[in-house]
Amino acid sequence: MPTKHLIRSRSIVAGLLLSLLAVGCTSDDVPAPTARDSAESETLVATPAHVPFADTLAPVVDRNGRMVVEAMEYPWSAIGRINTGGRGFCSGVLIGPRLVLSSANCLFDAATGRWWPSGEIHFVAGYQQDRSVIHAGVRAYEIAPDFVPGAVNTFANLANNWALLSLDTAIGYAAGWLAVQWQDENTRARLADGDGFLLAAGYRRGWGNAVMVELACAERSCAGSPVEAALPAFVYLDEEFRVLGNPLLRARAAVGGVGSRDFADIPRGNTYWGESRPPVGSVIAAALPRDSVARLLRHLGHLTIPAQTINDRVLATAISDFENQSGLRRSGALSVALLGHLLEAAARELPRASLRPQSRFWPITEITSAAASIR
Repeated sequence: MPTKHLIRSRSIVAGLLLSLLAVGCTSDDVPAPTARDSAESETLVATPAHVPFADTLAPVVDRNGRMVVEAMEYPWSAIGRINTGGRGFCSGVLIGPRLVLSSANCLFDAATGRWWPSGEIHFVAGYQQDRSVIHAGVRAYEIAPDFVPGAVNTFANLANNWALLSLDTAIGYAAGWLAVQWQDENTRARLADGDGFLLAAGYRRGWGNAVMVELACAERSCAGSPVEAALPAFVYLDEEFRVLGNPLLRARAAVGGVGSRDFADIPRGNTYWGESRPPVGSVIAAALPRDSVARLLRHLGHLTIPAQTINDRVLATAISDFENQSGLRRSGALSVALLGHLLEAAARELPRASLRPQSRFWPITEITSAAASIR
């Protein structure tokens, strides 16, 4: 298990720290998933997915840009709950068949002053309403060497709040996984030019049984607050979803300073590592976000009929209508790329006046140059 490190002195205005701090865990009564051995887990992968439409398909994006989504649809199925000791949870994201990216403070038990043993940590992908069919234990994990447990308000901790968890079963094939997009100047420039958009998704305090998506990242902080579980940040670029990666994790990995074998196997690119891969073959989670697309089409006014009367032809017509209105190539086809365009359209329609600016979204990127001095 990781040991404590000396805190390197660095001062930051207290108010800024509080606005940028992302708390990775929260206490909650966590249902313990049924234990399964590896053989049974592999059998689960062969179970076909079926995600029905929501009962009402009512508008789902509230005035603050938040919506609850079907967790068993990709890309949301790559998000999961990290349950710690049966007493708390936080969010993690699959970035490979058996590798999860999360925050370092997620794995520290402040109540006992110890790191959670691997055997007391469980990851549940696509968890929703006590449904936990894609899950695995944690065989090992690695945290940023400069992260100091119990001192989350320090500069070093804000810049080094990352963790990698290696699972005992390759459930990523059943749930899908996401590439890691690095928080760098290239990413910021592309987003500023309108090439993509930001969002956050995960399990909030008070919403621990459902995946909640936050669309208002341009006006509000996606990092969460000190009183709730943080939502991991994502980016939609090149018509695919990726999870945002800590720049100091990237810097350390570039010089071989990350020990995780699962992380070392990820293909490395200039601005993002790995690939975003939906579930394939006969899987549990749905590879196409049918329910999410239908909900957003209803929210944006392209579907008006009751959910029980929607069929593939009706859905294709609504998709074509949205594509035509948005200037997209008309296909009428369901896709993950379409989901991104719909989310972006929903974010543009948010009532901007009602969104209270809390903090800038890029805290880690904006302190990267100063953080270089503490590596």
